Amino acid sequence: MTIISTEPLRPSDHPLLHTATISRDGVRTANYSSSNKTISLSIKTSIPSTFTLASTAGETGLESFLFHRVLGSTLAGDRIDFSSLAPRSLDFYIPTFPHRVEVNLATGSAVLGSHTLAGSTDSWGFQVQNFEDVTGSPFDDILIGNADSNKIIGGVGNDTLDGGSGDDTLDGGSGVDVLTGGSGNDRFVLGGRGDLNADSITDFKAYMVRSQPGSNTNGLVVFGESGGGGIFIPSPPSGEVNPLFTTIENKGNTKLLRRSEGIAFGNAFVESGAGTPQEITVPWGLSSTGSDRGEWEMLAAEKIGDTNQVLWRNNTSSFLHIWNLDANWNWQASIGTDGFNTPRAWELETIFQVDGNRDGITGAPFSTLEAQGDTKLLSRGDGKAFVEYGAGTRQEISSPWNSPVGNDSSEWQMVAAEMIAGTNQILWRNNTSNFLHTWSLDANWNWQASSGADGFNTPRAWELETSFQVDGNHDGIIGAPGSRVAEDDALILANHLDYGLVGASAAGIKGLTFSGGNEVGNTLAPTSFFKGAEMNGASFGAAAGIFVNTSSGDVFYNDDGNTGSYLIARLGAAGVAGISASDFLLG
Repeated sequence: MTIISTEPLRPSDHPLLHTATISRDGVRTANYSSSNKTISLSIKTSIPSTFTLASTAGETGLESFLFHRVLGSTLAGDRIDFSSLAPRSLDFYIPTFPHRVEVNLATGSAVLGSHTLAGSTDSWGFQVQNFEDVTGSPFDDILIGNADSNKIIGGVGNDTLDGGSGDDTLDGGSGVDVLTGGSGNDRFVLGGRGDLNADSITDFKAYMVRSQPGSNTNGLVVFGESGGGGIFIPSPPSGEVNPLFTTIENKGNTKLLRRSEGIAFGNAFVESGAGTPQEITVPWGLSSTGSDRGEWEMLAAEKIGDTNQVLWRNNTSSFLHIWNLDANWNWQASIGTDGFNTPRAWELETIFQVDGNRDGITGAPFSTLEAQGDTKLLSRGDGKAFVEYGAGTRQEISSPWNSPVGNDSSEWQMVAAEMIAGTNQILWRNNTSNFLHTWSLDANWNWQASSGADGFNTPRAWELETSFQVDGNHDGIIGAPGSRVAEDDALILANHLDYGLVGASAAGIKGLTFSGGNEVGNTLAPTSFFKGAEMNGASFGAAAGIFVNTSSGDVFYNDDGNTGSYLIARLGAAGVAGISASDFLLG
């Protein structure tokens, strides 16, 4: 790659976010390695044999600069974004370029074009280091990852994506793309319908656990990454709408209203049942509801116990606050400054059934610790342990000690939950003394007995790893050495898969049912999954669902059970040999 030195062009009023060096051969390096935030590098244009112009977001703001080589931060998630790259004609012998972007994160090269003159071919682009993610250009790109867990998005065009090693996420975007996950437990995002949008996946591997007494038969890996989920917008309530009021919140038995016109415009009212709206009164004057643009915002009203209460949010200092009111909704007292993401704030969210801190969750958030088999092990935001089973039923794990789930840095850490041989069990790891331990629990997940102190790398510990399908001793192997679990890739059914279809669902995907409901990471329900030779999803018993043709390896989506379906992926016959509903996740 021929590179000629150039001086930087910088806005005079903008601070320097990176350090810059120029080597003896004129290579200018932009260095973000000391950044305490991830870097998003947006490529604007690249001049043959000269330099690349880019802008970045990181640390204190945005900046534009010229460079030949760029070093990302040491944090995970630095991205190179070519989505704004456009063709540009520079000279009569250079055609409009680029025709595609070729990025290889493993070798650190990004090639944006080339031309041949007098028998000599020059390529131009730049060099990168410490970047994990990449978004392609509007052209037919070749994007290759490295040993990290990469997130590679092809964007527009017929792209070729290769994750390399690591647990990667590959999203071809629009166009007919070819996706190769490489080694690791990879995720492939399926978001296009029809022959002109179906991606080919070259190396999909669905892991199946051998059926044996006391073991799980589900090789699902659920990833906790956010994003891609739909927002549920409830239908307006039935019946007549009072034009004088706007409904702010209508959970429970009491509606919180804002006056829409007249002398009391903007004031807060409540309405219980089919009654007449009652104004909320305060000693100091107007009871304005406020808004999310102001310091104070009224969120909900409800009778809690025998007391009428109003829930407020302070948008400036990020806390929740309560008013107590009498039977006629006259203010009596103010209580609390409960900061977002505290147990009391989560409790208030649950009581009033509103998302007080705007994190998309009502009440304490849950994170998935383990999702093998039929039972998920969850951690609530306050550290309490829950299990989830069946159609999304959550049950707290209780014990005389109220034990939290723990983590890698604590002495005791809860690792997995499952019903084994008819008994609910919890697997614990003791990180101080390096052994595994189990709880036996009743049908309601109440502790009954404790057993075992099975040292790492003992036959009993390996047996427990196999039964719970987890790596209990952190050696990268489930079970005895030599029994390494095969790769277990996943197919992400993008929430917008049904975009443009009549009856498309804002939450979830039209015609598909997911175990536990329409939440990101939930698996496709077995009732929505069909596979067989020559199966193509065309009017299969009036059923909507995902159809896998085991002869060709093609995957189809039928949204309504009528004749006709959409091709969404090509995995090849070998790729679908062990595929099941649990290999498809809502994303």
